[in-house]
Amino acid sequence: MKPGASAPTGPAGVFRLALAAALAVCCVLYVILSRHWPLIGDASMVHYLVLLMRHGMAPYRDIVDAQMPGTYLLDWLVIHVFGGGAIGMRVFDLTLCLLAIVAMLWIAGPRNRFAGFFAGGLFTLLHGRDGIPQTAQRDLIIAVLMLLAFGAAFHAVRRKQGVWMLFFGVFTGAAATIKPTVVPLALLLALAVLVLRRRGQPWVAALLWGVLGLTLPVVAVAIFLLRERAMPWFLAAVHGMWPYYAKLGHRPLSYLLLHSVAPLLPVVGLWALLLVLRGASAGVESREPNWERWALWLGLALGFFSYLSQGKGFPYHRYPLLAFLLLLMGLDFSAALQSGGPRAARLMQVCGVLGLAAGALVIAPLSTWKISTYDWRQDELFDMLRSDLDQQGGARLSGHVQCLDTFSGCINALYRMNLAESTGFLVDFYFWASPQTPVTEQMRQRFWTAILQNPPQVFILMQQDFPSDTPSFAKVDRWPQFAGYLQANYTLAADRTAKQWVKRESRLYPPTGYRIYVLKPRAGAQP
Repeated sequence: MKPGASAPTGPAGVFRLALAAALAVCCVLYVILSRHWPLIGDASMVHYLVLLMRHGMAPYRDIVDAQMPGTYLLDWLVIHVFGGGAIGMRVFDLTLCLLAIVAMLWIAGPRNRFAGFFAGGLFTLLHGRDGIPQTAQRDLIIAVLMLLAFGAAFHAVRRKQGVWMLFFGVFTGAAATIKPTVVPLALLLALAVLVLRRRGQPWVAALLWGVLGLTLPVVAVAIFLLRERAMPWFLAAVHGMWPYYAKLGHRPLSYLLLHSVAPLLPVVGLWALLLVLRGASAGVESREPNWERWALWLGLALGFFSYLSQGKGFPYHRYPLLAFLLLLMGLDFSAALQSGGPRAARLMQVCGVLGLAAGALVIAPLSTWKISTYDWRQDELFDMLRSDLDQQGGARLSGHVQCLDTFSGCINALYRMNLAESTGFLVDFYFWASPQTPVTEQMRQRFWTAILQNPPQVFILMQQDFPSDTPSFAKVDRWPQFAGYLQANYTLAADRTAKQWVKRESRLYPPTGYRIYVLKPRAGAQP
């Protein structure tokens, strides 16, 4: 990009070099500190989808979960390339971080390498600081795909090589098959084509390559759904289960706004001041924003839209927003180091120095310290579950065990033990919803039919009661038909609660519990 940093000479160059070294050290420490992180949370749940497919279950038709088709295809590829264990997931997660840094360097261009590295390094450390459960989250994958899409589009215009828009389309389309909030990114194709046309450069080929790239992931998803004979079930989920899930657990707008940039709030304040100063010093800073800058603002807006539209305020929902925010701030802070002369320009320079120093010398080391405090050794809940399930038959339970949980660890245990569920239901909150809706009633009926056809030998009832913050086994009483079935046909074999608090992200999580119910000998399918 045109506004940029000079070669690393003089005080400004030494300053950048020192900050880059500090960021690099923190990133290396993050890699070392996280090398033993276990496979937990959504990462194991998504892997479990592939495990169920290996056991003959089809997405949407048999597997009931709120994932887009691209998630299935991507995770199948991840397992086959990196492996399905914790080490493979760590390598994949760190590969995503490396790709984010490379993409930001690509976007920033050779004159702004420091800004790209600053943004990419800080993005990596903020991701690590979010904790073990955020490993390889879908929004992290989306953020990386968005960055790569921007890099390809910028390269196509810079080098006048329209074929690069094919890669823009593939990256954008792939991201959209994971979450539909990315669909508006296709606007960047129109912006790039408009720029080429105004410059009198070939634009038709770029447009066609871009459209082809956008189409390829959609075609791949359609083939996948048709092959699995799951298209009608997918469309039913789009109009039923997914809109219902999307409305659960929404946070107030004030919470969403505060947490959107919480780790960077002071730096964002400095950046806002810098933007005001630059706007007020038009005579000093005469450059007009070029199309790439407008494009990055588009990326920031799309990231913010994605975060707000999901409404839950989960840390990983911020990743597309943070990626483009950090890139814009890195470019502006770095460019401000070159300001000089009038008072406004000197103030801009101060903002640049403070912003870069705060990121590399305060936020980065603090994030690394937080990463070092996360407990990857303690796995009490899994050890307890594995022991109890081994007593009930271990490997023989595959196809005859059922979790009643959302994301507190039951699916993780089944995945690590290579046990398939009796049904394709991965989460249970539809069953206990109050009040019931047509969607949740339908989910109840599907589940009821499934367990009558194939009564599980073992039910694992987790204490978690999403979206409530109060865990309770009494959630089953909100579905009297199932509660009666469980009491009539199953015996309580274990009732356990972990003893240790767990710190796998910034806050400690209290111990959770579970109950194991075992099918009575010769029990019928009806209560």
